[in-house]
Amino acid sequence: MILFLFYYKFLFDLPKKTMYYFVIAGFVYLAGAIGVETISGYYRHISIEKDLIYTVMTTIEESFEMIGIIIFINGLIQYIEENIYSVKLKLKL
Repeated sequence: MILFLFYYKFLFDLPKKTMYYFVIAGFVYLAGAIGVETISGYYRHISIEKDLIYTVMTTIEESFEMIGIIIFINGLIQYIEENIYSVKLKLKL
């Protein structure tokens, strides 16, 4: 939330499509990082040992985070496709 206070102007100055990608990516990422991790942490606290259910919860949590990053990267790539017309790369070996 603190970062949102600093970056909200940047977010709302983006094209609408890109802004939606960023917001959706943030929600998906935070749903995994905070939501699912809270549930799996509670389950781990009441469980005696790490079992299949805990492993599945951890996998779901990490999947949410990775899907959020994929959505974010997709938004970046679409922004580049629509707004940047020329890219030059120079590699020195």
